[in-house]
Amino acid sequence: MKLFLPPLSFLILILFLANTAKAQVFTGTGGAISNDSLPNFYSQTVAVTNTSIDNNYGVYGVMVNISHTYDADLNIFLIAPNNYTVELSTKNGGAGDNYSNCIFTANTSVKINSASAPFTGSFKPEGSLGIVNNGQNPNGTWKL
Repeated sequence: MKLFLPPLSFLILILFLANTAKAQVFTGTGGAISNDSLPNFYSQTVAVTNTSIDNNYGVYGVMVNISHTYDADLNIFLIAPNNYTVELSTKNGGAGDNYSNCIFTANTSVKINSASAPFTGSFKPEGSLGIVNNGQNPNGTWKL
């Protein structure tokens, strides 16, 4: 038996920040995500170039726009080019719909797993974005 999920559409942004004068925004691919690859596996990408991560610069946040009914279907992870993985949101939102301009950042007190759908605004992800702020070379393909 194959589970049918309605198509998802994504827009992802990864924000690298040291201070507002040096902030960089990288926009990922959008559009419908097919259900053709591995069962229940979907991936969108962001190409990052000409930036660095160190003690002053790092991933500040990830913004997603996801149109989907029944948000509890979704497991959302950020995967860095070195395959370090951050859990953003797993099975949250129950029967609610959508992540609209949802920003995952450590700079808020509102946890995604204690909020309700539709998710709009800033939320603390389930995992730590700090895991990717490890001095790695951030240039390459980031995946959601």
